[in-house]
Amino acid sequence: MKKIIGIILIIIGIILPFFLLISGIIQLVNGISPFIASEVVLGICKIVFCKMGTIPLYFGYYLCLKVI
Repeated sequence: MKKIIGIILIIIGIILPFFLLISGIIQLVNGISPFIASEVVLGICKIVFCKMGTIPLYFGYYLCLKVI
């Protein structure tokens, strides 16, 4: 069971940073057009912190190694 949860966390850790990066870029571009400052700031925050989406990857990797 731990191995299955570890594999799911690894998959989430691979997909989540790309999703945050792409959604941050889209939000930034959409906020620049009519210049909505909160949209621009949230887009920049998503782009800067997209690497934090890899945290589940490390937990999943640890769970998979712990079981094996």
